[in-house]
Amino acid sequence: MGITGGGRGSNQYGPHGLPVGRPVHGARPAEVSLGGRSYSAVEPDLSISAEVQRIADRIRPGTVDRAIWRLQHQKTSLVFNELTFEKNTYTLPQIQTLLHDNITPAGKTAQETEQVIALSEGVDLMISDVRNRAFRLDAAHACELNRAIARADSIEPGVIRGTGNVHSSGTVNVQGDVFTAVSEAQASRAYQRVFKRVSEIPNPLVRAATFAAASTYTQPFLDGNKRTARVMMNGYLLSRGYDAILIPARAEQEYVAAVAELFRTGRTAPYAEFLIRLAQGSSSAAGGRA
Repeated sequence: MGITGGGRGSNQYGPHGLPVGRPVHGARPAEVSLGGRSYSAVEPDLSISAEVQRIADRIRPGTVDRAIWRLQHQKTSLVFNELTFEKNTYTLPQIQTLLHDNITPAGKTAQETEQVIALSEGVDLMISDVRNRAFRLDAAHACELNRAIARADSIEPGVIRGTGNVHSSGTVNVQGDVFTAVSEAQASRAYQRVFKRVSEIPNPLVRAATFAAASTYTQPFLDGNKRTARVMMNGYLLSRGYDAILIPARAEQEYVAAVAELFRTGRTAPYAEFLIRLAQGSSSAAGGRA
């Protein structure tokens, strides 16, 4: 999970999960460790500001087919942007060469190459489900996508923590601080609660962005959580006729800050609002549907 400061594979595998924090809004600093402050998971606050809610309400969807077409033409850029945050050294032209011509550039590791292929195939799988009107914002689809996306990184892809054979403490390096997600014993139930809570959000764009943030905070999988959450987010958006949200590599600093604030406070707003503002910019550039 390089974007928060830990490099690839910064989820820490261990024999036991750690206890969840108090079920209140806002994570509180626990103890000072050698890496900085430590934060434990709480029941996340899913609210967003009235200003960003108005922005989301002004963005109108198009057709599902159009949204799919646009993402298909942006897929190479999506893969490049996403893997830039994972410290993958593939350039955009190299990804194009690998995906379009099936030629592996010299000097790339097998893991980096597999990350590119896996994410591309995960996006294709999501698009296929949307096209066939089979996509659902649920744990089954998330597991299916994580199984594809995280196969180069995870010891046990597609399996929710606590339900497989590999133990994970659910810790994340947050720019030198340490965040501990819900324990293995609570992970599956906490993830189901994320789906239930976001299903009560009426605006599809807010629901999707909040899901991406809340899923990331819950850390349901051993690895690939942020990538999986965003592909799920975009699957839901496409299924409702909204354009996919792509985080440009140039916005990495702002993205890192938003995700770090999510882990430190237990509030999804910093990350969800960042995503919604990206959707606003994309909508304006595509013809001013906002």
